[in-house]
Amino acid sequence: MGSITRFLLLLSVAFCLPLVAYGQTTNEIDQNALYVDQDHPNASDENDGRYQEMGGTGPFKTIQTLVDALKPGMTGYVRESTKPYFQDFRASGAIAGGITFTRGGSTDERITIAGFPGERPIIDQQLKVSTDASKALTAFYIHAGNYITIQNFELTKTRSTAILTNPNPDPGEHVVGLVVDDVHIHSVYGGDNVGGIRIDKCEYCVVRNSTIHDIYNTRETENSQTSAPYGLHAGIHGYAPRNSIIEKNTIYNVLRGVYQKQPNEHGDRSNIVRQNMFYNVGIAYAIEVAGYKSPNVQSAEFYGNIVVNSNTALRAILHETLSQSKSLKIFNNTLYNTGTLSYIRGIVDVEVFNNLVVRSDDYPIYSERTGADELGNETLYSLIDHNVYYDVQNIALLDRSGSYFYFKDLDAWRTAFSISSAYSLSEDPGANSAIVNPYFKDAESYDFRTTNSSISNLGIGGEYSKGVGAYSIFSNIGDTAILNTIPAAPNPPTLSIQ
Repeated sequence: MGSITRFLLLLSVAFCLPLVAYGQTTNEIDQNALYVDQDHPNASDENDGRYQEMGGTGPFKTIQTLVDALKPGMTGYVRESTKPYFQDFRASGAIAGGITFTRGGSTDERITIAGFPGERPIIDQQLKVSTDASKALTAFYIHAGNYITIQNFELTKTRSTAILTNPNPDPGEHVVGLVVDDVHIHSVYGGDNVGGIRIDKCEYCVVRNSTIHDIYNTRETENSQTSAPYGLHAGIHGYAPRNSIIEKNTIYNVLRGVYQKQPNEHGDRSNIVRQNMFYNVGIAYAIEVAGYKSPNVQSAEFYGNIVVNSNTALRAILHETLSQSKSLKIFNNTLYNTGTLSYIRGIVDVEVFNNLVVRSDDYPIYSERTGADELGNETLYSLIDHNVYYDVQNIALLDRSGSYFYFKDLDAWRTAFSISSAYSLSEDPGANSAIVNPYFKDAESYDFRTTNSSISNLGIGGEYSKGVGAYSIFSNIGDTAILNTIPAAPNPPTLSIQ
């Protein structure tokens, strides 16, 4: 931004004039905000965070100083700069370095840190570790604090997860109400269990409107920039999140898109994953356990998503939970060139309906009843119907402790209950399903809206859509603009689900 434009902008904010840069209006900008602007000639961490034109002593120099100055109800803006921001900092006792929150806001007075409207500041942590105890650098680390919003940044080259909540909080001190909105995270490198974002033990948290891609493992090769995504890495990772929502994101070039590695100990709702675009992933949404006799999963949902050029849309491997996992809804998703829609083990009350599966060379429905039999965890679909398939090689595979039942076509699948004697199926699976060409508007350009009017009446109806696929319930899925920049990938990351 030019100096004249910036000066006019500062005047407009200071005196509430209607003219501001980049199409913004003054009512979109917090008039009481603090600023960091490392390019400003008067920038200093000794300032009060407000420009002299606003009656202050000047903007801060570093983002950490800005974060430390914010109190409940306050907003901090970060200005674009000629070079990316870098923050070498570590709070006492923190497991990671980077820009660190040690306090937050409240339900009525959130703390917000954001790129200034109309700009997009970059935080580049240069694959470095902190000078204090050599801890890997995140971009933002929430060591403690609730009701924090992080918005409108580009974050890159962190040696730890780019946005990380404290995985080892004091008892009763889990992060609550974190919102991550409109961030672009890429080129993250780490040793194990690294994500673009990790919402560990995060309660009632939201990740939305963001683009996350290329999460790498430094152990695969000496050159981390050319290594393949590692199996425990993910776009959005999390141990024991509770009642959290992942929505309207675009996630690609990772092995797991959203990874709930351990259920929460409260027996409360697991992640809701909706309205996202997943491209070139091994699993779009993985629900798993981190150890024998982990807590169970409750009420997870995966709906209105588009999954392209990938291996599996949803995989739930839960046979080792301490008690029975219950309730999983998979509906109104669109899969294109993706092998498996639903792969489950150890969860009951699973509903799979209103999905549109095109070009699958695997088994869209895959169910196992194996392992940890002494825990008594069952596998049970209560509904598998009103799905539409086209150009699929098979329909379903049921593994019953080493006894396999294959259903190559829809007619066979409709009689699956009697053929397999499988109590883990609802009766008459696929009775209202169909083989129909959806005639996508332009699949090669990722426009998966259908032009076949018959698709609009094949859904289950009632409280759900009469149409199938993601676009029958959502018009805006993921960040469609980023699709034009997705690099071609010959194959999705490999993942064995046998």
